[in-house]
Amino acid sequence: MRLSPTLLRYLATRYLQFFLVVLLILATVIFLFEFAELLRRGLSKDVPFDLLFRMGLYKMPETLERALPFMVLFSGLITFWQLTRTQELVVVRATGLSAWQFLLPIILVVMLFSLLNLMVVNPVGAMFIGRFKEMENTYLRRLSGFELTSSGLWLRQQDQNRGRHYLMQSEKVTLNPLTLQPVMVLVYDDDRNYLGRIDAEEATLKKGAWHMAGATLHWSRQTPMSQSYTIPTDLTETRIQDSLAAPNTVSFWDLPHFIQALQSIGLPTQRHIIQWQILMAKPVLLLAMCLVAAVFALRMTRMGKSVLYIGIGAAAGSMIFGADAMLTALGMNGALPPLLAVWMIPSLSLLGALAALLYAEDG
Repeated sequence: MRLSPTLLRYLATRYLQFFLVVLLILATVIFLFEFAELLRRGLSKDVPFDLLFRMGLYKMPETLERALPFMVLFSGLITFWQLTRTQELVVVRATGLSAWQFLLPIILVVMLFSLLNLMVVNPVGAMFIGRFKEMENTYLRRLSGFELTSSGLWLRQQDQNRGRHYLMQSEKVTLNPLTLQPVMVLVYDDDRNYLGRIDAEEATLKKGAWHMAGATLHWSRQTPMSQSYTIPTDLTETRIQDSLAAPNTVSFWDLPHFIQALQSIGLPTQRHIIQWQILMAKPVLLLAMCLVAAVFALRMTRMGKSVLYIGIGAAAGSMIFGADAMLTALGMNGALPPLLAVWMIPSLSLLGALAALLYAEDG
């Protein structure tokens, strides 16, 4: 029997309705927990309430993107449970429709979510989480800022003892120890008045300061002079590697160019390559979660077992999510190749769910 357009729209609409309900519930719970944490951190530093509220909103898209596999899984389980409870799934199966036919509209909706995630949610989330991190560094951590552009690495530093602000620019970075080569430093006072420029072949990060040997100092209305110069900093090599344009602050569309920029100045690219692969593999993971829900839905033939199978399905999805996160972490640390770390769990989960559906439907 062919799947009628009316039934296709009905099943897709039902799934979409439950997905929006799950989205609203998860978004509310997540926001309350994250806002409570921001309040705990911000009130002790006299950060305004409305600013903390905005920070919580900025963090939401990125958090919801991470929770998307769970939304797909639970939406599927609830949809199939509801269809079983009202006997609609039994009637659909009795008309001769195969599992693949009544799953088609739900799979189409999941694929639509995947496209929207890549094209809309991820770019918006990256922009908002970038803004969140800026506000976090400004109001909660009060740390120095840095950014990567096409002209190299830029660092903003401050020396309160001298009353000076520094804007450092470098074209290349080497590690162990972290060294900027070459480096140009623009110097300003507390009122942002320009004081001069410092040029050096390199600046090395040692014991909380940038050390420049043989630097040339160009102060306003003074003859250039050569001497060693140090700039205090709260940056560390680990923080620069971990926080310099964190992968989740770069959108899907910009990641390839950003990876090339990192490579051009000598910074590690492993985490950004992993992030790119995660986004590419996300549709496979979402489809796997959808089919995992369907595997247990086919066993909801008696209402007494529906809750049991929902629980088992949720546990199976959680195990998939946890295993995927563990391998991704190993990939981030360089213990596994990016392709293996990112694609292994989604691919195996999808193949396993397909095999289980084929056995249940045709075996």
